[in-house]
Amino acid sequence: MSALSGSQPSSQPSSQPTSAPGPLALFGRPLSIPLPPQPRPTDAHSSDQPKHGEQERGQERGQERGQEGPEFSAEPPLHALSDVILTPATREEVEGALSRVRHRHTLFNEWGLKALDKRGARAVLNFYGPPGTGKSMCAEAVAHEMGMKILKVSYAELESKYVGETPKNIEKAFKAASEQGAVIFFDEADSILGKRLSSVQQSADHAVNLARSVMLLAMDSFEGVVVFATNLAQNYDSAFVRRIQTHVRFELPDLERRAQIAAGMLVPELPRAEDVTPSLLAELSDGLSGADLRTVVLNAAAVAVARAGAARRVERADLERAIEGVRRGKEEVASSSGAPRRLLEAREEAVAPDSLDEGTRAAYLQRAAPEDPAPPSAPPSASAPPSTPPSTL
Repeated sequence: MSALSGSQPSSQPSSQPTSAPGPLALFGRPLSIPLPPQPRPTDAHSSDQPKHGEQERGQERGQERGQEGPEFSAEPPLHALSDVILTPATREEVEGALSRVRHRHTLFNEWGLKALDKRGARAVLNFYGPPGTGKSMCAEAVAHEMGMKILKVSYAELESKYVGETPKNIEKAFKAASEQGAVIFFDEADSILGKRLSSVQQSADHAVNLARSVMLLAMDSFEGVVVFATNLAQNYDSAFVRRIQTHVRFELPDLERRAQIAAGMLVPELPRAEDVTPSLLAELSDGLSGADLRTVVLNAAAVAVARAGAARRVERADLERAIEGVRRGKEEVASSSGAPRRLLEAREEAVAPDSLDEGTRAAYLQRAAPEDPAPPSAPPSASAPPSTPPSTL
């Protein structure tokens, strides 16, 4: 009998499935033989396997990258040029820009001006000025006058957290406008046409400059109508300023224009006192924009509707309080510090003491009188004669 006992191999083949060998025994005691560690099935490729949760996140990122990005679709314009109330100077500039847009094919093809501008078929307009002065409405009016749809693009639709996606979105927006025959409109354009970074220190800086360069190329190759609107035109990169053909400044409305805007705001259905007229609203709202006037009317109506009976109408006091609230918001909330800004005026005027009142003159003479004791007299100089004659011996 062998000293080692265990499962003995059988000389006859067995039809039963082979079972795992039992433990070896020496003199009836189990014998433990260390075996080399066997890798787990997932350990063989552990460096290639994602950690817990990374696979799901990777799938989500892949799905996001697999998307085609934002969809840009044009829509009919909501405003005509007659709906926009502009100052005479601004309206003249807008009409001149529209003339170039309407007749650009005649100007550059029939009249031969393409020799001056090889890409003259395109029209690039920039509307800039204070907020609430009708820039966005005028962009829709341009599309309406041209009989075209308008494709509105915001920076949020273009920007992507993935490197290289923002330039693709820019190209996609221009392609959609070209295919749909629409005016492409970029609101808050200073975020898109901002100055390129001269000191590139990280990949994000490079991505910003790349997006700006792609925007320049897209503008050069586009043969349609592009409209930009901004409150901060001074932030534009000079390369974009050179490519924009027409810059139109929008001003705050004057008294006559405010009266016209107020006439459209005070609709006939709005209950109001007899003295609440468009001319009154125009007089009270000096320095406010058309959008501010809309806010004033809505806020005044919201206060009036909470009253009952005959008092349930817009009164002059409602307008005054609403205007004060709008001005306070523009001065305080819009300021960087949030503290009220007050203008101080200093004036200096020379007056004679006799023209002052008695109390002020007495205070002035008291302050003007010398209060310090007289300074000690200077010591006699060497050349000065002595005060007392020298004694003679």
